[in-house]
Amino acid sequence: MSARPLAFVAALAAVLGCGDDIPDVGADTSTGLPDGTSSTASGGGPSSAVGTDEGPSADNGPDDGPDSGDTGFEPPEVVCGNGFIERGEQCDDGNRDDGDACNNACQVPCGLEISTITLPPTDDSVISADFVAASPDGGTVVAGLLRVITTDQRGNQDIEPDVAQVMHFDAAGRQSWTVTVDNPEGDLNANGVVVDTAGDVFVAATGDDPDGADGIVVVKLAGDTGEEVWRHTYAGEVVGADDLATGIALTAEGDVVVAGQVRVGEGDDDIWVRRLAAGDGTEQWTASYSGTGTAMFSTDDGGPVAVDTDGRVWVFGIEYVDFETQAPVVLRIAADGSEVEVMARPALSGSQQAYFIVDLATGDDNAVYAVYGRNLITVSEFRITRYDGGGTEIWTLTDEAFEVGIGSNWQPVGIAPQGEKLVVAGQLSNDVTIDDASWSEVWVARLLADGVTRCQAQYRGQAPGLLPPSIFAADVAVNADAEGLVSGVQSIEGDFSLWLGRFRSE
Repeated sequence: MSARPLAFVAALAAVLGCGDDIPDVGADTSTGLPDGTSSTASGGGPSSAVGTDEGPSADNGPDDGPDSGDTGFEPPEVVCGNGFIERGEQCDDGNRDDGDACNNACQVPCGLEISTITLPPTDDSVISADFVAASPDGGTVVAGLLRVITTDQRGNQDIEPDVAQVMHFDAAGRQSWTVTVDNPEGDLNANGVVVDTAGDVFVAATGDDPDGADGIVVVKLAGDTGEEVWRHTYAGEVVGADDLATGIALTAEGDVVVAGQVRVGEGDDDIWVRRLAAGDGTEQWTASYSGTGTAMFSTDDGGPVAVDTDGRVWVFGIEYVDFETQAPVVLRIAADGSEVEVMARPALSGSQQAYFIVDLATGDDNAVYAVYGRNLITVSEFRITRYDGGGTEIWTLTDEAFEVGIGSNWQPVGIAPQGEKLVVAGQLSNDVTIDDASWSEVWVARLLADGVTRCQAQYRGQAPGLLPPSIFAADVAVNADAEGLVSGVQSIEGDFSLWLGRFRSE
C-alpha cells in the first residue's frame, strides 16, 4: 500500500499554482498503445457521478435521444474489425486480434470502464481519495482527506479540522456508505486503507495527540455500514514529538500490520512496525529499525508495508546516511516480529542520492516489488524493481519503459500485483497547452511476470468545453476480476473533487 504525504492536497495546490489555470471545461480521453484511441465517461449529481465507457464516437452518430423522433433511418450495424471507429467502439484497427492494442471487442486494453466523481460538501471544501482497496463484494473502498470549509456572505471562512473520509462504492460505482474518522484532539489524515476477506475496513492515520504533536491511529470499520469497531493509538517515547503512520497491510490470518516512523531521541527517528489483532486491535508485537546516521542525526523515514506468502513483513523506508544521502532500504521482518533484516538497498548512479519512496507490494512466490525514484535538477526519474523472497534482484524497469504517448513528467503512484501480473498507475503532465493552460492525466500499465508491458493507457478527465480538468492519481489496487482501481483528485481552477476510476483487465 502506497505511502502518501500528509500535505497531499497542499502539494496539489502548489502544482496548480505553477500553470494549472484551467476554466471549468474539459474533455475525456483513454489511450492505448500504439493506436491512441479514445473513450468517454460521464456523470452528474451533487455527491457522486458514475460514468460508463462508451467510446469516442458515442455522440457522433445519429441523434437517438428522447426528442429525436422516428427519422426512418436505420444506422448501419457496428462491425468490430472493419477499420472504422463506430458507435460503442473505443478503437478499430481493422482486425479481430485479441493480443494487440485494440482487442476483439474493439476496446483499448487497460482502458477505462467507469469513473466516479464525488463533490465536496461546499464549493470551498477539499476532498481527495488518497488510498484505494478492493472489497470482496466487488466494490471499492477509498480513504482520503475531507476538509470542510464554509464561507459566509462577507467572505469569512470557517475551516473545520481535517478528517479521514472513508467511502464504499458498489460494483457499479455507486456509493454504499460514507463515514468520517475524526479526532477530538484536532486533525486526522489517512495514510492507508485495506479491506479483509469479510469486507471489514482498516485505516491507518496520523492525528494530533494531546501533547500537540502527531500520533499514529489505526481504526477498524464494519464493512457493511462503516461503523467504527475499534481504535488503536500510539504516541511515542518522546513527548511532543511527531510519530507518523506510513502504511498498512493484512496478514493471512486477518491481522493488521501498520508501519510508520517514530521519534526515539533528539534528531533520531526509527522505522516502526506493529502487528494488531483484527478482533480487538490489541498489540501482537512491535519491531523497529534504526540506521547508523551521523553523530547528530539518524532520521530514518518509514514507508509502505506488505506481507508475503510466508507471513513475513516487508517495509520500504528511507535510511538517513548523511545530509546528502537519504537512501532507500528494503526491510524484512519475521512473521513473529522477532528479527529485522536489511534485504536490499536500491541505488542509482550519480552524486544525487536523495530518494523518494512510492510503493511496496508482494505477489506470488514471495515476489516483492519496490517503486522508488529521485528528483534531479530538471527532471525526476523512477524505478520498479522485483526481488525474490531473499532480496535478490530479478529485474528492474526504468521510467523509459512507461513514457509512451503525449505528455511529460511521468510519475508512478503505486503498483498492485495479482498472480503473476501487475498493474502500475501514475500521472503525467500534458504537453499540449492552450493559452498557457496545462493539465494532469492518469496512466495505467499492465505488466507480465517478467516485467514486459502487456498494455498501457492514458486517461484524460472530462468537462463540458474545450480544456479538460486535471486529474491527479494517488493510489492503485486490483480487484478479484483483475480490474485496476485508481483513486485520486480532480481539480478545476483549484476546486477539488474525489475521483475514482476502474480500468479493464485486458
